[in-house]
Amino acid sequence: FFEKTLKKIYAGFGDTTADFVRNDPKANAGRHVGKVVYNINKLQNTLENTIQNPGELSLQRKEFAKQLSYNIGNAAEAAAKNIMDILKI
Repeated sequence: FFEKTLKKIYAGFGDTTADFVRNDPKANAGRHVGKVVYNINKLQNTLENTIQNPGELSLQRKEFAKQLSYNIGNAAEAAAKNIMDILKI
């Protein structure tokens, strides 16, 4: 995914190495604020650890969520307005 798909999308934006794209928060779907399992045999242990420690990385996830949020508290109104504008209502 990082080596093929996203690398093509990033073409023309400077650094398109798989490592850059993998570590870019705009493309990595939160990899930097969660657990990444590289070996299926470690999945159960990682899940159990995550359940036992739900607050781990919580602050980092909250900060990342702030970066992804737009127009906090007004999203429904903004979405409805844009839909109405598109439909010319």
